Amino acid sequence: MLHPTLAMVQPPAVTQQKPPAGDISAKGTDGLSSAQIEVLLKAVPVFSLTDAGGQPIVSKVPDAAKGVTAIFVSPGTAAAALAQIKAKNAELSAKLKINPVSLWDIYKLATSETSPFLIQFVADPAELDAAKPLIKEGRTVRVPLFVAKNKKDNGLLTINQKGMEAIPMFFSKKDLDSVLRKFAKPELLTEIASDVVDLEQLLGSLTRIKDPSIAKATLVPPTESLEYLKTQPAPNKNVNESQNLKPSPGSEGSSSPIAGGGKVNAAGTVKTPPKVPVKTPAKPAKPNKKQP
Repeated sequence: MLHPTLAMVQPPAVTQQKPPAGDISAKGTDGLSSAQIEVLLKAVPVFSLTDAGGQPIVSKVPDAAKGVTAIFVSPGTAAAALAQIKAKNAELSAKLKINPVSLWDIYKLATSETSPFLIQFVADPAELDAAKPLIKEGRTVRVPLFVAKNKKDNGLLTINQKGMEAIPMFFSKKDLDSVLRKFAKPELLTEIASDVVDLEQLLGSLTRIKDPSIAKATLVPPTESLEYLKTQPAPNKNVNESQNLKPSPGSEGSSSPIAGGGKVNAAGTVKTPPKVPVKTPAKPAKPNKKQP
């Protein structure tokens, strides 16, 4: 189990009963290349709690070789976790800060056998609440991504991004709704429905997903995250890359429920993506037999 100060932050996953007709994690050989995955994830900021030296909080897991560090999808959720730690251990919380990290670096850690710790994504509770009525039977969603689709044929709606067709996946339901209200024709809005994709399932299937439309996907960070990055100092380009993380000397075998891990990558590789450049009203793409 995770240390209570972290475990309390993650609400239960949203789950229904019957298995869905399609599954975004279906096995195949037509997945994205490493370069494509980097493009998809690198500009997406997520957040960790670290000390001044960049060492993240790593929670001990009984009878496990590795601890677990929490990665927060939004800065507000990270701030809530920090407040919970402060209520239990004010001295520890005074040494911690919210640290932006590129989702690409977290992905490399999560998929590396040599990672010094395991990753647990922590969703924004408000986004989980927004996802509940959209979850299809049999699915489990821990970190929701919101997409729009055509009610008639279930084709995913697209935007025009730098002259190319893209399928946006929003971390925030409010951001999706805002884009639809601003750019979709009024008569089209009645034909649009929202749907949910699970971030963890998506990340786990990027290299083997069969659906070719995944190559058009673009992840849209929450407006809250982008605004938070604007308040941060310029990144230090000399910080270590995430793939070079190593456990701190003496952290193994600590009796503390929160042990020091490796130095986590700071904001050096996080680039604030531009606002979604929708130049034309959203239009339905060709329907896919299997939907994310």
